[in-house]
Amino acid sequence: MKRLRFKWSGISLQMVITAVMIGLSFAIIVSLSTFFINAHIENIEEGALRNSQQVVMQTATSIDQIKAQMESRVKKVRSEIEHMQNQEEIQHYLNIFNDLEDDVEGVFIYDDSGDVLLHGDNGKNLKTNMVENLSFDDVLFVNSQNGIAIMRPHVESIFENYYPWVVTLGIRLDSDAIANSRYLVIDYKFSGISSYVDNIGVGQRGYCFVVDDNNNIVYHPKQRMINSGVVKENTSTISKLEGNEGIVDGTIYVKEAVDNGQWNIVGVSYVNELIAEQVKDFQLYVSIVAFVSILISIILSMIVATKVSGPIKRLVHAMKDFESNVDSYSYEPQGGVVEIKSLSTSFSKMVIIIRNLIKQAKEEEVTLRKTEMKALESQINPHFLYNTLDSIQWMCEQGKMDEAVDMVGALAKLFRISINKGKQLIPIREEIDHAMHYLIIQKYRYRDQFTYDFDIDEQALDYYTNKITIQPILENAIYHGIDRMIDEGHIQVNVRLEEETIVIEVIDNGLGMSQEQIVSILSKDQHGKNGIGLKNVNDRIKIYFGDSYGVYVESELDEGTKVTIRFPAFKGEEDDLFEK
Repeated sequence: MKRLRFKWSGISLQMVITAVMIGLSFAIIVSLSTFFINAHIENIEEGALRNSQQVVMQTATSIDQIKAQMESRVKKVRSEIEHMQNQEEIQHYLNIFNDLEDDVEGVFIYDDSGDVLLHGDNGKNLKTNMVENLSFDDVLFVNSQNGIAIMRPHVESIFENYYPWVVTLGIRLDSDAIANSRYLVIDYKFSGISSYVDNIGVGQRGYCFVVDDNNNIVYHPKQRMINSGVVKENTSTISKLEGNEGIVDGTIYVKEAVDNGQWNIVGVSYVNELIAEQVKDFQLYVSIVAFVSILISIILSMIVATKVSGPIKRLVHAMKDFESNVDSYSYEPQGGVVEIKSLSTSFSKMVIIIRNLIKQAKEEEVTLRKTEMKALESQINPHFLYNTLDSIQWMCEQGKMDEAVDMVGALAKLFRISINKGKQLIPIREEIDHAMHYLIIQKYRYRDQFTYDFDIDEQALDYYTNKITIQPILENAIYHGIDRMIDEGHIQVNVRLEEETIVIEVIDNGLGMSQEQIVSILSKDQHGKNGIGLKNVNDRIKIYFGDSYGVYVESELDEGTKVTIRFPAFKGEEDDLFEK
């Protein structure tokens, strides 16, 4: 007894109620299913027979239409020929007809003895010594009088090395333009009818075939196997059917005449298979009823347990909402039993504590990122100052005092811009001035070794960028590309606004870099003469604007280098940017 209590102690009341309701639903469904299957088995067989009749009737109607189209074209061809005045005109017409009609294998004009007088040119040669022409039956044609005779499907044997499966339609012809002409005959491809019959069936194993008015097989989907004796079709059963339909030994037979009764469509299907399909449909119905019953039982059990489980579920939903919206989420404790109320109050206090901690963490993150920016900025000024003073020293040693004075003046203006009252973001117009003064300084040192141009989009000048962004890229272009060139180098600086993005390009025609060098200068610090330029700029852009922006380098050896800087178009205070 204790063991039984232990098992039940792990199951909720809602689960017990749900299990009972589901059990009752299944019991009722099984009883009803047994009753309906036994009561309607005869209706299922009758429905299967009606279904077979509809399929066979539709098949007969479709073949009627195909035959009617064939007969219509035979009559039309005869009418056209009988109105023509000479044999050449008729031959030309037959050639065109044979060429344009895709389902026609051949069109012929015969005399009384079955000799071909004319035929449509289809690119094939008539046999010279033909033992038997299966497309000509003088008895059938004579008996047809003025009507159209249709032959059983057969292999066309009139052309050399070509034996298609055809059905032949013939009609009497009266043409003064061709001596002794008696019959117009058209061989149609039988595939138009056979493919349709092959694809018709009732159930998985059911099929249709064609018989003549004596129940001899005209066409069967398994024609070759029947001709070779591998498969046999019990056509004698068809003649015993009452009203051209019936069920014999579990097999459904339905017979339907085509047009004038020369052909008949016979449909064969199997009762057990069709009943099985009906049972599957009924099982689907049972499944739907079972699903609805289970759904109702679950709803009823949830209503019964709402007073207990409802407050807990609402608290769980509140926790999920808090997970997806931590920043602005607020929670009011809910009422209920003592335990639920206590748990709700504790969750409310936890929400307040977590929000305060997240706010504090964000403030610390902003402070940390500003500190990182200042550390990166501090790396730039001493490095550039060292390089510039080195150039001034060199000029003084060379006795170029006037140029050294001009260079010191340019350096003063350069540092006035770079200091910028301690701000890390400056307008792009100031950053361009900074870059121009840098190039003035470098021009003094390199003289005629390079030229430069600026192409500036005026719309971009009032947006903000990290200070000292372009100068390190120019330094890279000079030291990596132009410094070792024999010919004159050129640096092109482009600044433009593309929708919501600022794009700065520095392009040089220098020596270029390999892919390994590009990866190196973007992935680690470069010390010495070449400085820390590209990685420093890339890091600062990503700190301010995010990983979606930065520095991108394209280069080919002996072709030059293109460095592209991308960052969002921004106007405002630095603190606003960090908040974003």
